[in-house]
Amino acid sequence: SRAFIVNIFEPKFFEVCPECRRKAINGNCNDHGQIKPEKRSLLSLVIDDGSDNIRCTIFHDELEKIISMKELENLELFVVKRKELLGKEMIVKGQVRKNQMFDSNDFIINEMEDIKLDELITELEK
Repeated sequence: SRAFIVNIFEPKFFEVCPECRRKAINGNCNDHGQIKPEKRSLLSLVIDDGSDNIRCTIFHDELEKIISMKELENLELFVVKRKELLGKEMIVKGQVRKNQMFDSNDFIINEMEDIKLDELITELEK
């Protein structure tokens, strides 16, 4: 679905086990013991699809398609990229999950990409 990015929060970083991709704490995986963890990122944002706003989370692999790790880790670069993305219309796909802590719905983004105007025009002309 098409949606505008209306807010972007600061990125969060965490470590995962390279074997099972589960969260690792202090280089330790519950299943694989002491490991060399991989650094991962996530970003919370708010999108508006024209009917309402919803808080979203986009995880590392998909996130790196729109913001590089270098931009996420460097606050000055992140601020520039954030300004570039705010107000931008994107195509987003994912699923809604109930956030028990805040009693609200969160949208977990599985895919996020720029709108390809030529394809959109062709689709609308059908």
